Amino acid sequence: MTGSSLPAPTLTTIWLVRHGEAENNSNSRFGGWDAAPLTTRGVAQARAVAATIGQRSIVAKAPPTAIVSSDLARAAATAQAIAATTALPLELDPALRERTVGIFDGMSFSDAKAQHPEAYAALVARNETALPPGAETNAACYARVSGALDRIAAAHRGSTVIVVSHGIALFHMLAHITRVGPPTSETRFFTLVDNASLSVVERYASDEQGISWRLCQWNDNAHLREVG
Repeated sequence: MTGSSLPAPTLTTIWLVRHGEAENNSNSRFGGWDAAPLTTRGVAQARAVAATIGQRSIVAKAPPTAIVSSDLARAAATAQAIAATTALPLELDPALRERTVGIFDGMSFSDAKAQHPEAYAALVARNETALPPGAETNAACYARVSGALDRIAAAHRGSTVIVVSHGIALFHMLAHITRVGPPTSETRFFTLVDNASLSVVERYASDEQGISWRLCQWNDNAHLREVG
């Protein structure tokens, strides 16, 4: 078979959404697997991104067919706002959770630094030899989140799916699709998308050519201008 006669790869589009502002975002606390709810502002942000997704769905060549979200309260509430606007089915997936930082989950930055200075310093420096008890390594989080992204893309192959997750988790997804790999103490690249932002990636898959990704849009927050 010649190169010109190879079948076109199957395109799967993923709309990535970070949850709206949660209480841990507004009061300088670690999020992790904490059950912090959305703030009043976060609820407004969730409604704003839901409205934008609803509008985009109307004109999209391949509108979304499903929503898959982290099961943590702040992400699930954001996904539910999107589901209410789009009438799309919603699935909660624990593999899309934020990186847990163990005993630091839900703790203020200042308290964590004061009570556990060595573990706090190790976490900030990405030194995984002295993490807080119960914390997930970057490699473990990366494997969990990237595996979830691949699995969701495969399950929705050829269509468009909305994925609602968290700031660090979305960074790991970007590191996966760009083949940067799990962050280490030597990593000099980092990005944190805004609460309720919208990003778009495309996954191309074929038996002959394997998997490739395209980054189409990252951290679109134009819909949040009136939210404040």
